[in-house]
Amino acid sequence: MAPADSARVHVRRHLNGYSDMMGADAFGITVTLFALCHLAERTLDDAIADRYHQLRVFATQHVEAANILRAID
Repeated sequence: MAPADSARVHVRRHLNGYSDMMGADAFGITVTLFALCHLAERTLDDAIADRYHQLRVFATQHVEAANILRAID
């Protein structure tokens, strides 16, 4: 999932106080991580949890890794 527009977006997460700008690609990774985490918790499906961890590893290699990791913390 990612916005069709490639412009940077302002992202705010009230639960951890995160507030910053991120590119559409980083935003898509962040939103997908949240969705996978939620699904893994609700379903207790190991395959979904594995996909979350795989995407998180991928996110650590992204140019905006610090932003992504701060947002999901």
